[in-house]
Order: sequence, then structure tokens, then C-alpha cells
Amino acid sequence: MNISLIKAIDNYEDYNYFYKGLNELVLYKSNFTIFPNFLKIVIVKFNFEILLINKAIRLAKKRKIKGIKKNLTLR
Repeated sequence: MNISLIKAIDNYEDYNYFYKGLNELVLYKSNFTIFPNFLKIVIVKFNFEILLINKAIRLAKKRKIKGIKKNLTLR
């Protein structure tokens, strides 16, 4: 797996489906693969989690800004 794949996933809306698939891949591969391949999958999962956290922070900031603007217009 290539870590640059993570950047392409940023445009997808269905994160949960991909993440579940990645978890299943790790579970499946852990019994049949050598350590370096497993390590690559773990690195990709770690980067994907960081990407999800960044996405959540961006959404929270957008909602907070919209909430502040809405409160200012109501005054």
C-alpha cells in the first residue's frame, strides 16, 4: 500500500466503509503476511486516523463559525 493513497481518500464521503475495510485487511493479512507488509498497513491506518481527526476538526470549526455568525445576526 502506498501512503499517498490516504491523500486521495480525503475526497470520499464514506470514511467508515473504507476504515472497516482497512481493519479487515489488517486482520486478514496479519495471519498470512510478513512483518514489513503488516507495518505498512499499520502506518496507513495511523495516517488515515490522523486524516479523520483533521476532517472532524475542520467540520467543528466550520460549524462553530456558522454558530457565531448566526448568534451575531440574532442580536
